[in-house]
Amino acid sequence: MALKPWILASRPKTLPAAIAPVMVGTALAYHADAFRWEPALICLLFALLIQVGTNFANDYYDFKKGADTKDRVGPTRAVATGLVKPEAMKRVTAV
Repeated sequence: MALKPWILASRPKTLPAAIAPVMVGTALAYHADAFRWEPALICLLFALLIQVGTNFANDYYDFKKGADTKDRVGPTRAVATGLVKPEAMKRVTAV
């Protein structure tokens, strides 16, 4: 399984949307003298996993609904362009 299509499907440009709220929460915890690295890193990891999972689900379901096709204008969608099989995207999204 090639990694590049999966990185593309994860939509790295959207990851700051997952990072920003964790940074705010971390800053508030630090300001309240309650900062701990472990919870901050766990929150960051899960926020990123949720964002990537959401992007994968969007890629799969937009393809299934017909919203994304090979003729789509904009960023490449992995399933619509055939880089990732729909069944594989559905399985990885569930994980």
